[in-house]
Amino acid sequence: MIAAVVCGFSLMVVGQNAAPTTAPAVTVYNQDFGVVRATHTFEIPVGVSAVTLKDVAAKIDPTSVLFFCPPQAGCEVLEQNFNYDLVSVGKLLGKMLDQPVEVVTEGGKLYAGTLLAFDDGRLTLAGDDGIQILYLEDEYQAIRLPRLPEGLMLEPALVWRVSREQDGTVPVEVAYQTAGLNWQADYNVLVRPDERRLDITAWVTLTNTSGAAYPEANLKLVAGDVHKVKAEEEAPLIMERMAGAMEAPAPPPGFEERQFAEYHLYELGRPTTIRENQSKQIELFSAHDVGYSVAYEFAQNNRPSRGRYMPYPPSEGGEMTPLAIVLTVPNTQENQLGLPIPAGNVRLYQRDRLGDEHFVGDDTVDHTPKDEELSLTVGRSFDVLGSRRMTDQNRISRLAHTESYEVAIRNHKDSPVAVRVLEQLHGRMNWKIQEASMDWTKKGFQTILFEFELDANAERKITYTALYERY
Repeated sequence: MIAAVVCGFSLMVVGQNAAPTTAPAVTVYNQDFGVVRATHTFEIPVGVSAVTLKDVAAKIDPTSVLFFCPPQAGCEVLEQNFNYDLVSVGKLLGKMLDQPVEVVTEGGKLYAGTLLAFDDGRLTLAGDDGIQILYLEDEYQAIRLPRLPEGLMLEPALVWRVSREQDGTVPVEVAYQTAGLNWQADYNVLVRPDERRLDITAWVTLTNTSGAAYPEANLKLVAGDVHKVKAEEEAPLIMERMAGAMEAPAPPPGFEERQFAEYHLYELGRPTTIRENQSKQIELFSAHDVGYSVAYEFAQNNRPSRGRYMPYPPSEGGEMTPLAIVLTVPNTQENQLGLPIPAGNVRLYQRDRLGDEHFVGDDTVDHTPKDEELSLTVGRSFDVLGSRRMTDQNRISRLAHTESYEVAIRNHKDSPVAVRVLEQLHGRMNWKIQEASMDWTKKGFQTILFEFELDANAERKITYTALYERY
């Protein structure tokens, strides 16, 4: 096999690259993209010259690049290019077609000639001995090229053509969007059911597949669904950071949350290195002694068929099924929370009598503002069961009919439980509850809710009749 591709001449890169004079600022959105910002100092002479910035993300959006040169520096950007035609064996050989190359075997034998063709398994050379086809599965040590073909780069780079009327060093603020930066919130929750309390530890899971590393970066996270972020919308953030860099006191080491536009911004109060192809976790917040309530939820819909309403016929249904276990957590300051909760995964654990922690369920949460409620469905109960069946159906006219249902809930636990029964009605008809065995609440345009407490080792049946009328 081929062990190496060797070029006889070194690569000369025209232009210059500058290490950032400020640590990179990285703003990551939870939609698989981010904004990278840093100040670089360039030596830009009088006239037109090329300014090259390497170490940029391979997944950069070239149309989003912001090149900000101070007005007093007298710079004018004439052209901007993103060069990403990176070196690979295939590209090297592709650019050497009809050019002289040499192939060396492990035994030291040399084959020289003009490269006529290549594929994954062989090279075709035209040499003094005629046409030679070399099969690469043989033990070839190296392919020698006389030079590095033009147009190939060792790493992606931004290149600007800049016109200037004075020479000297210039601090330039560069910002761009890139794909491959993402974050999500992960919540580990320890439930204490005897006390109706839980402890929450929230983590940020940050993933970098953008094709670049960001050493000692100032990290910000944006929570919310951004429709579109334009480069010019990032300018206020850039200016804000530049203006405050020298004046702001040392921030705390964790994340500090503040509102930004219609979203929430979380700023890490210390630098962190984000390596290429890395996933890292940083604590977002923790809360202890958070109160919650538990309800057992039974929800079973009338079944649709090809877009038409097809209710259960009388006597069908009635099978016992376990109820969902739903935890409700008030997101308030009085409940040790009261902060914006980013969307993420929630994993719940509980200790047994020996103090060992066991996984008891998981769920996801959406973006939840303060003073709202978190609802977590953590599994299905072993001891609380429910059934539902249609007991009657009557056609009143061509446009109206009634349906009657019975819902039975059984509690086999040795303690009372809170029960929520959600009944979804047909949404394509006008409906009215003619009679019901207990009070109910309308939840949405086609759902009614029955709530009650069920005693230990008890059963309760709910009956109701709905009148449906076609539009």
